Amino acid sequence: MRLVHVSLISLAFVAVPLAAQEPAAQATEEEPQEVLEPLPIIVMDSVEDEKMVIVGSRIPRKPLNPNGGVASNTPRHGLVPGSGMDPSSNIVRKKTVRSCRAAVDGISKGTACLLLRAREAMAAEDWLLVRGLLVPLARNAEAPVEERAAAAGYLFEASGLSASKAARVEALELLLGTGSLSAQEASRVHRNLSTMARQRGDAEQARDHLQKATKLDPTADQALANLAILQREAGLSAARSTMQQAIAARESKGAQVPAAWRDFVTAS
Repeated sequence: MRLVHVSLISLAFVAVPLAAQEPAAQATEEEPQEVLEPLPIIVMDSVEDEKMVIVGSRIPRKPLNPNGGVASNTPRHGLVPGSGMDPSSNIVRKKTVRSCRAAVDGISKGTACLLLRAREAMAAEDWLLVRGLLVPLARNAEAPVEERAAAAGYLFEASGLSASKAARVEALELLLGTGSLSAQEASRVHRNLSTMARQRGDAEQARDHLQKATKLDPTADQALANLAILQREAGLSAARSTMQQAIAARESKGAQVPAAWRDFVTAS
C-alpha cells in the first residue's frame, strides 16, 4: 500500500490591506498570501488478483494437420507437448490491480485516481497536464461538489507552476463556483481576487469583489476600508458610509481604529 499526500485545500487567506492604514490613504496592494491547512490523503492500494487461465490457441476454420486428432494453429498435431492444446498447461497468473481511494467522503475511486495523477503532474511541474486534468472536473456541474472542490483546490495549489496570474484567478473562481466554501472563506477568496484585479488595473472588478466580500462577511473591517478607498477613487458617494462601517466593525472587535480611517471620514 502506498500513501500519497494530496490536497483538498482549506483556504485560510491572509487579508491583504490596501493603504487604508497609511496616512496618505492611497490604495496600494501587496502580493496575496494564503495558508494551506493539513491535507487529507489518497491511498493507492495494490492487490494481487490470482486468476486461473488456460493457455491454448484459436481453432482455425480448417485444420493445419488434416490427420491430427484436434485442430490447432501450430504445425504440430493437437494434444501433444508444445501444441498449445495440452490440457496440463493450466497456469496460475498473478495480476496486480491498483485502485485509488480518498480519505474523505464524496470522492469516487476514479476521481481519486485522477487527483493522484494530477498530483504526480504537479511534482513533474507539468502545468498543461495538471490543468487539462482538473479544469474539466472543476467545471462539471453534474459532478459531486466534493470532487469539484477538490479539483479546484488542486488547481489553485498548482497555479504557481503557470507563468500567468490568470491561472490563480481561474482556480479561485472555480472554487467559488462549487459552492463548497463557507461565507467567511468565500469572503477571503473575493478579497484576494480584488487584490489581483487591482494589480492588473481593473478597479471596477476590484470593487465588485470587495462588495461581495463585505456582503458575505460584514465584520471584515479591513475589506470595508479598502472598499471605501476604491469607492472614493471612483468618485462614489458611498465611500464615506463604507468607511464608517469599517470603523464600527473594527470597534466591535475591541481593536484600535487607525487614525487614517477617521481622517478619511472627516475629509469626505
